[in-house]
Amino acid sequence: MAPCSHPSLQAPLLLTTKHAPSPTTLDPEYTSLVAYARSTPRLILYALLCVATGGLFWIGSTWWPQFFTKVARRKLPTSDGADVVLLCDANGNVEEVAVHRYRDLTWLDYRKQRYIYQNGEFQRVASNLSGSCAGIVSYIDRGLGDDEVDERRQLFGSNIMGITSLPVWLVLVRKVVHPFYLFQFISVGLWLHEDYITYSLAILTMSLSSIAYEVYAQVTNDRQMRALVKMDDPVQVLRNSKYVRIDPQDLVLGDIVLVEQATVSADMLLLVGQCTTDESSLTGEAIPVPKPCVQITHTDVNDTTTHKASLLYCGSSVLRVKAVGYGTSKGELFRLILYPTTVPFKLRSDSYRYLYMLCVFAVVVSAKRIYDAIEARSTLHDLLISVFDLISTAIPAALPMILTVGIGFALRRLQKGLICCTDAQKINISGQLTCFCFDKTGTLTSDSLVFAGVDLASGRGLELPPALPPFVELGIAVCHNLTETNGVVTGYPLELEMLRATSYTFESSAAPSLDRAVSLGTAPNGVFLARFAFDAAVQRSSVVVQTIDAPTESTVFVKGSPEAMAEVCDPKTLPHDYFGIVTAYSRRGYYCMVLASKPYTVAKTAPMRADVESNVTFVGFLLFLNPIKPASTGVIQALEDADIDVRIITGDNALTAIHGMMTNLSLIMVAFPLVAQQLKMQFKPRMALVDLVDDCIQYQVVPSEKDKEQVMITIFPEAPAVNDTCLEWQTFPVDANVLANLLRVHDLTLTGAALEHLRLHARPVAAIIDSTKIFARIRPQLKTWIVTSLMASGHYVGMCGDGTNDCGALKAAHVGLALSDAEASIGKQLLSNVRGLLIGEAVAPFTSRRKDVADVVTLVREGRCALMTSFLSFKYMLFYPIIETCVISVINSWQASLSNNQYLCDDFFIVLVLSLLMLQSGPAPVLSKARPPNSLFARVVVLSIVGHLVMFGAFLALPFVLAQSESWFCSIEDIASGRKACYPHVPDESGDMTVHAYEVSIAFVLGHWFYITLAVAFNWNDTFRANIFRNWPFVLYTLLCLGAAMSLVVLPEHNELGHFLDLTTPLPDAYCYELFWILVGYFFCAVGYERLVHWWCRE
Repeated sequence: MAPCSHPSLQAPLLLTTKHAPSPTTLDPEYTSLVAYARSTPRLILYALLCVATGGLFWIGSTWWPQFFTKVARRKLPTSDGADVVLLCDANGNVEEVAVHRYRDLTWLDYRKQRYIYQNGEFQRVASNLSGSCAGIVSYIDRGLGDDEVDERRQLFGSNIMGITSLPVWLVLVRKVVHPFYLFQFISVGLWLHEDYITYSLAILTMSLSSIAYEVYAQVTNDRQMRALVKMDDPVQVLRNSKYVRIDPQDLVLGDIVLVEQATVSADMLLLVGQCTTDESSLTGEAIPVPKPCVQITHTDVNDTTTHKASLLYCGSSVLRVKAVGYGTSKGELFRLILYPTTVPFKLRSDSYRYLYMLCVFAVVVSAKRIYDAIEARSTLHDLLISVFDLISTAIPAALPMILTVGIGFALRRLQKGLICCTDAQKINISGQLTCFCFDKTGTLTSDSLVFAGVDLASGRGLELPPALPPFVELGIAVCHNLTETNGVVTGYPLELEMLRATSYTFESSAAPSLDRAVSLGTAPNGVFLARFAFDAAVQRSSVVVQTIDAPTESTVFVKGSPEAMAEVCDPKTLPHDYFGIVTAYSRRGYYCMVLASKPYTVAKTAPMRADVESNVTFVGFLLFLNPIKPASTGVIQALEDADIDVRIITGDNALTAIHGMMTNLSLIMVAFPLVAQQLKMQFKPRMALVDLVDDCIQYQVVPSEKDKEQVMITIFPEAPAVNDTCLEWQTFPVDANVLANLLRVHDLTLTGAALEHLRLHARPVAAIIDSTKIFARIRPQLKTWIVTSLMASGHYVGMCGDGTNDCGALKAAHVGLALSDAEASIGKQLLSNVRGLLIGEAVAPFTSRRKDVADVVTLVREGRCALMTSFLSFKYMLFYPIIETCVISVINSWQASLSNNQYLCDDFFIVLVLSLLMLQSGPAPVLSKARPPNSLFARVVVLSIVGHLVMFGAFLALPFVLAQSESWFCSIEDIASGRKACYPHVPDESGDMTVHAYEVSIAFVLGHWFYITLAVAFNWNDTFRANIFRNWPFVLYTLLCLGAAMSLVVLPEHNELGHFLDLTTPLPDAYCYELFWILVGYFFCAVGYERLVHWWCRE
């Protein structure tokens, strides 16, 4: 294509959109749509309802947004004339969205996507380029006009990735009206009214601190996200045949942009010239990628397969637009961050079910209290206060705070281990993982390959420079596609390693171009005449060089996969056992490429690749190693010993960092299982590689030392029995039954091409995914699909990667761990250097700043510990209101109650302090095969709760029954009526209740003993947490509480603590000793039963 006539024609030109807009429609992201019109009378009605209910209706509207829309808006039968629509997604989330109009265009924006109203419905349009490449030529010299720009902006939206942030005051209000916090504030207000100050202020302080932290975290994250999507670099765009400089937000689809050295503001297609891009954070390419201009054909410009090499992604660091805003690759990534797939968590849903039960329990005991109060003719004020007391006691106000603090302790331990976390709730989920996926290169293996040497097939084995012949060393040094940018040589790590192994250096050159397919530079001791980059179709790359020593001659060097090179090498020059040598090296863990050369005479025209890469002479085998990281084997073994399924999902294009040069089936079959064997992964008896061969899904059995046969079997559609023993290649169609037989004895290694085909044509794809241990040559988007498929199969999936091309999978997984030395919370680094941050680190909830894969095990250990801590905390906070409510209800029925000091002792000094201290227990030192329960309704949890409820009821009733049978016992009714005078009757201020009675003394001693005993029983050694005695603050404080509690029983009349706690009605010594043995018996029964339940459920 001829260059544009602009003065700066050296700079590449980019295209940003359609010549003739005709939007492509996509599936909507909502499941239902209801149209409404604005209505002033209905809005006034809504305001009156809010005022009349004291704000309760407004609070309900914040919980259920549809309330506002249904009351304040007028429903319409169709979307014609709608001002707003009520949208509901697949998870039941409801949102009111405004409808916009401009001229004849009607649209709405939902989840950063534009929906155009046409044909009676809202259709989601793609903000992507369409039309043919040839259609660009008609306006490449003039660009777009003002009217065209305006129309396209309205149709496709602006090039803005706006992230709307709520005002701080509104975020604060929404946190405050959350049901949990609202209940806490109501309870605190009631307790303050009753002068129950100390505990109330403690709960209030912790609640306000929690709200402040949540608001700060949300506001900070919003600010950081806005900083990530911010684009400030102005661009030069061709409009009305003139170049003008505009803000990147003003770009529209179809703009012609002049590239400068800056960050690309949208996805673009390169029209003229060539450039180099760094798009590692979006596409996973680890090194800058050279981009040629697009070929002007009648193919669709939106064909990313055809024009991938000419496509520049938003976020690249040297270039510019084919899509705008959230239609770009970066925009799609941020949409994934802003609207992630909802991950159901049973602990949360189960906790609500238990709270509903507690609400029912509160209603029952309140009804009994109302009945007793009416019988006793209590005042209405005292009745209401006592009922609200019971309700606030039956539903633990401290529960959210306790669960949050438990996660906080786990978060602090992770941070000490240099594991950063941006989503603390994922810590609990990491304790439920059943499957863990790993990227390979840079995660399980080292970041790059190590050049091991050259085998010249001369019988001398591996040789390294300078022992190699000079001609071979020259070939190693020049056969690459390296470039120099700002004085730094960049390119594929493999080629950099080759260059470093030689004595040569690389220098760039400004020599004129021979052809757009050829890139130029200075070769060692000579000049590159042509360089043909790696082509996945032919699996080769080549160079034509001219050395200083022979200025009239030139030499071709070609390198590629052994199979591809065998096709272009002179057969006479190949070693006799060519493929045998390749297989032998592969079995030993080497990655193998072949180097070849030939003399070449340069014609006046540009060299043709077909001529350069033909009839070349074999030179030698280039051998590389990609060593396993020292910690990787231990990590895999620990996970599999813990019964966590391990998968490898690698995006390496043909066997780890050889950028697509080794895609031969046999090499993949040998090399990948070899890596897995080095990691000591557990497999079924056989491994089979599944790939797309000749547009047909086929598999090949991996040969072992004892079983070297290879069989290729087509997996569609009907077949006789699978035969794995044939020595010759055979093809059999395979139906679902035969596939099931295959999967019984085979694990699979599945390639990306095969998986893409299976997704379209194979019904049993879920079973295939579930049986695949290794996924090879997987694109970033496909990684995400694999993770979500495993999740859909019922797995709790973890993902570990290096945080670049794994970002989608890291975000989609239940738990994602990025290996990066950057700050995972994207805080300080983001504020100081936004572009220094990898997007993958921002989307992963966890980041290992040590870049150590061993942190996977640490994360799972901490997750299991945190999850088990959450379960026992919930159980403890469940029994706490049950015990206190039952005790209060019982003594209330006798017109007695606990004093504020007694409440304070139980609520603050025993329950609150013990519940906080028990949270500090760390994880067990090793992972076990057992897993924590995944539900509060799991057998071990239900049996524990039911058993302890039975014991609690029995041991609560026994002391009262025993006391009432004694001659010394005087009931409150007898004392109040004057029938007996065992102790003076001292009623409270209202005259209805008393805190001075035998019943109160017994109830108080029983209550706090139950609290202490259950704290010990629930925290006694379990599989997932460290030994209880390693949590020495909890142990020491528990002993202190036990000693204080026993002193109230053994020394009732000589105890200052008893007087402080208003135990002014001492019990007889004989009864106290009986009570002592009852309490000891309960302690051992409770601890023993808890251990028995855990043992029985494990067995």
